[in-house]
Amino acid sequence: MKRAKVVHDNLNAGGGSERLAFATIELLNEMNFVIDLATLQKPNLKEAEQHFGNDASYLWKFITPYFNG
Repeated sequence: MKRAKVVHDNLNAGGGSERLAFATIELLNEMNFVIDLATLQKPNLKEAEQHFGNDASYLWKFITPYFNG
């Protein structure tokens, strides 16, 4: 089993780095990686859907979260 960790300080901002993080998670999932997510703030799913559309919500089921905060 392949694992990857995506580290981002705050996925709630809704900018380019957040979009890149979601795209990275999606690509890793398609490559059959188990994804660990490390953030400083717990991601807000509703905000992610507002910024990136409903496609962001399905990604959460592929992530093992770790929130430091």
